Amino acid sequence: IDVITATLIATALSTIIAVKVARLYYVPGYLMSVVAVLSMVPGLYAIEGLNGLFKVASESVSPEILVATLHSLLKALFISASLVAGIIIPVMLLDRNSPRI
Repeated sequence: IDVITATLIATALSTIIAVKVARLYYVPGYLMSVVAVLSMVPGLYAIEGLNGLFKVASESVSPEILVATLHSLLKALFISASLVAGIIIPVMLLDRNSPRI
């Protein structure tokens, strides 16, 4: 299992738990799930990608550095997208019958 799929599964499970706990304390489910998921932001991949972008902008680089830069940036993007999907989809499924304010 790769890191993107694992992030999606972990985010969805923590969101389900957070929504259940949020109902006990009468707070919105997405609020508790964002707090729970905030530590999963892919900082290392984003920093590696940005460092590579600075290298590309400042000097001529080899194709290997360019590929590694794009790989890191795309991995950070897809991990972030799986974090968003892991929060939104369970909240929408679990709170579809709750009253709206």
